[in-house]
Amino acid sequence: MATACKATTADHAVVRIYDTEKWQPVGKPLAGHTLTVTRVAFSPDDRFVLSVSRDRSWRLYEYKEDNGYIPVAADRTHARIIWDCAWAPEGVAFATASRDKTVKVWQPKVADNFEQWAAVATLKTVEAATALTFAPKSTDGRSTLAIGLENGAILIYSCPQDNWVDWRLDLTIDSSTAHVDHIHRLECRPCTNDAGMQLASCSEDNTLKILTVCTVQSGSETKHST
Repeated sequence: MATACKATTADHAVVRIYDTEKWQPVGKPLAGHTLTVTRVAFSPDDRFVLSVSRDRSWRLYEYKEDNGYIPVAADRTHARIIWDCAWAPEGVAFATASRDKTVKVWQPKVADNFEQWAAVATLKTVEAATALTFAPKSTDGRSTLAIGLENGAILIYSCPQDNWVDWRLDLTIDSSTAHVDHIHRLECRPCTNDAGMQLASCSEDNTLKILTVCTVQSGSETKHST
């Protein structure tokens, strides 16, 4: 389990990791940020902890048996607060969402070298990006990314299998169906019929919604609809 608190100094802008069996700290607090940590995400295999912050940076920590999680990489490419981060289901990439109206998708510059990462794709949004989540891998191998915006809209992007560069905007869910104020969190799961996903969203407008986003095959293209 990971915890963080509101912070205005580096001493307080740390992430604390706890073992959920004995409820004891795992290693030392994860330092590096200088302002409030806004989101913490474990990689699917728990090998890495990713954190993002009001200080406009993301930081990556790797688990070592004797030392807990230790810092291995960091970046400050975003120009404004980073509100959210999420790992791809395979753990080979992650994404960050920022007030600078961009979402960046990151991968290691060299395979299996986790000390240097590159933004392999930058998705520009019309409003600040405040939340995001990856969908479980689809049956055709495509990756799907849902992005929540400050105005309450939700964007659904997808890219071909094992291609983290060429993202396509498949669907925009506007305020008539999504929200009317900024989105705090997104989570999704596969539909039971494997024909899309269920997307849960919560917003500053005091509502929580669960949407069914269907996968529609149109010729050789895969599209999404609600």
